[in-house]
Amino acid sequence: MKPTPQKTFKVKVTPGAKRYLLQEGKRGVIQISVKEPAQAGLANEAVRRLIAEHLNVPVSTVLIMTGHQRSVKMIGVWKQR
Repeated sequence: MKPTPQKTFKVKVTPGAKRYLLQEGKRGVIQISVKEPAQAGLANEAVRRLIAEHLNVPVSTVLIMTGHQRSVKMIGVWKQR
């Protein structure tokens, strides 16, 4: 049986933005802008850091579940050990 995350979020990511931004968008999808480009996982790591900072949890508990190479992603936040 796979462990399930405590929280899940659907996010729409804009890489290469001028500033960092995290806000609720249409239909409950969280809009995230990061400065890092969508290359070599840089934007994905920035998304994880931004969500972790916003929720005040360790980055290690924030994982991208789906959409690793797409702008729309499903993010899961697991319990701290």
